[in-house]
Amino acid sequence: NRHVMTISATVLRVPPTLPLRRERWELPDGDFLDLDFLDGPTPDTPLLLCCHGLEGSSRAGYVLEALAQARAHGLAGAALNFRSCSEEENRLPRLYHSGETSDLAHVIDRLIAARPDRPLALLGFSLGGNVVAKYLGERGDAVPEAVRAAAVVSVPFDLAGCSVSIDGPGLFALLYRERFLRKLRPKALRKLQRFPSLFDGERVRRARLL
Repeated sequence: NRHVMTISATVLRVPPTLPLRRERWELPDGDFLDLDFLDGPTPDTPLLLCCHGLEGSSRAGYVLEALAQARAHGLAGAALNFRSCSEEENRLPRLYHSGETSDLAHVIDRLIAARPDRPLALLGFSLGGNVVAKYLGERGDAVPEAVRAAAVVSVPFDLAGCSVSIDGPGLFALLYRERFLRKLRPKALRKLQRFPSLFDGERVRRARLL
């Protein structure tokens, strides 16, 4: 049952405690990205790069479990926090979305530049899975040679269909929707305080659908 699987994973999972090391990377447009690293045995140990879902972060249970599994199999790990998802608001009006791949591309290029011989694997969950899949599709045969593998989990390929489902009737749809909106509304309103002409704040306050 999809609802049992979704809710039980959230309620019953005990996230592992990992020695993550945070780095802040400045971006060419003046913003920043925060990445959390789980170091491997050597600097050239193959690295798994994880991308979280909508309003998740590197501290999400599913990301921590993936990093723990990578470590158990002798890999290093890294988790990309999309803009504004690392417990600190980003600097620019721009946030992140399911089709925005330039930040992921920047991270991959920088990782390869630092360690050209280190193999990389990509892993994306939900919205982050869309980002990973779109990044690979955009580059096609030009995907960097260092990217040896990729996987995506629970990806909302059909965004319109997913929107209809989560905005539809029923208790479970309401639970999922409100969980996202509890984070998205305040984040949007904080952004509006810094950039007053960005959008209509009253519509955000009234929003009940994703």
